Amino acid sequence: NPTIKAVPVKEDSMDTKIPVWKELEKHMRIKDVERMNRKINLKTIQPLEWIELEQDLTKVNQLLEVIKKANVLKNFLEEKENADLVQDLATTQAYYKKVLDLDQAAKYTLAGVEDNFFKPKFDDELDNIGFKIKHYEQFFKTMTRSLSNMITPGTDYVALKRGEGGFYLTVTKTRFAQLKAKFKDPISFMIDTTNYTIDPTELVETPVSKKSSNLNVQNATLTKMSLELGVLHEELRLRVIEKYYGFLEDFSRQFGTV
Repeated sequence: NPTIKAVPVKEDSMDTKIPVWKELEKHMRIKDVERMNRKINLKTIQPLEWIELEQDLTKVNQLLEVIKKANVLKNFLEEKENADLVQDLATTQAYYKKVLDLDQAAKYTLAGVEDNFFKPKFDDELDNIGFKIKHYEQFFKTMTRSLSNMITPGTDYVALKRGEGGFYLTVTKTRFAQLKAKFKDPISFMIDTTNYTIDPTELVETPVSKKSSNLNVQNATLTKMSLELGVLHEELRLRVIEKYYGFLEDFSRQFGTV
């Protein structure tokens, strides 16, 4: 199992000039990898911490490259135990980078998970939920764009907002009056293989507040889609957490420590 440890200076490094050691110092700012090991084994490492581990292990690799190019510690690195150590490190990095989208994972703690941070094809169920969510999001995007274009082409006068009760459209009273004047016949659009129809008679507006010039606008389809999207997001969140603990279990079983 790859383990970061002290490297003794042997005789093959004695002819190394000072500039090489200055170059090595640039790559020596590595955080406490052992602390990460403990977190992995205890399954307390947060998703956002994997990118920190990757950055540190990348520094280790850069350090090894400088050592190799400078012909420093050549005999030490060629010893089988240490050569295997370097290979195990590369295998370990390749494994978690194949599973995790590190940039996406860097956004979350487990308590704040809002989206999938696993790579595609890691889990079919996660991929399926993600596809459904994108379908719903495309519906909302198409609906707001269609209604905005009806008021004035190329605008975003109708926006989508999310509140405690789900998603709703928001638009100023003036723009909504313009929309009602122009929106006389139902409009239809296709998302994936599903056809949706928006009927102007189904739009229901409510004032945001007594003093606000904005309106919240709903219809039956939007309300239904909003509720279903909320359920999908919760399913995704729970599935991501479940698969994350499974990933940590597999990682510990295969690699033990980093």
